[in-house]
Amino acid sequence: MHIPKEVPEDFANAVATVLVLGIAGAHAWNHIYLHPPEKSLRWIRGILRSNDLTGLVHSDIQWWENQLRGH
Repeated sequence: MHIPKEVPEDFANAVATVLVLGIAGAHAWNHIYLHPPEKSLRWIRGILRSNDLTGLVHSDIQWWENQLRGH
């Protein structure tokens, strides 16, 4: 998985877990929720743009927006 260099490693690993497996434990979500939603969404958009989305789960930015704004 290609990760833009400005994305923190712990955040990228957590997002990659959700993208590849479709689920993640609380520890991974804590790394995602640690940052403000707008910053997290900017990083997630960058990750999505940097990768082939074929076979990835939750590759729709709307799903991520719902997760981050609903938390």
